[in-house]
Amino acid sequence: IYDYNVCAIVVLCTPEKPNQYPPFWPDERKSEMYGPVFTVDQLSHSHIDYIRTWMFEINKKIISLTDLMTGVKAEVKKCQLFQVTNWPMGDKVPSTPASLVDLMILVERWRVRHDNGPV
Repeated sequence: IYDYNVCAIVVLCTPEKPNQYPPFWPDERKSEMYGPVFTVDQLSHSHIDYIRTWMFEINKKIISLTDLMTGVKAEVKKCQLFQVTNWPMGDKVPSTPASLVDLMILVERWRVRHDNGPV
């Protein structure tokens, strides 16, 4: 996500069972370390109709001696996760197909504000 400048992550279903998949984002307004290099902070969370969103800030720790000596600072990046909540696993379409249009609009608005990074 960080190295490829991904600005948006889209999850198209909700797992059937809690903890079916391990979370790859921190809990509410918490900071989590992912390996020795990355820290992810949850900045916000919202739920609009059939779409949940989380905004994150990703910090990369400089571990290169050359970078440390020259004072290079890693850029802090923002990423937003979008999850459709009305598309059961195994179904061909969400229970409200219009939610996909809403999802595309939300993702595209976010991308425009963040240099059209990959999704």
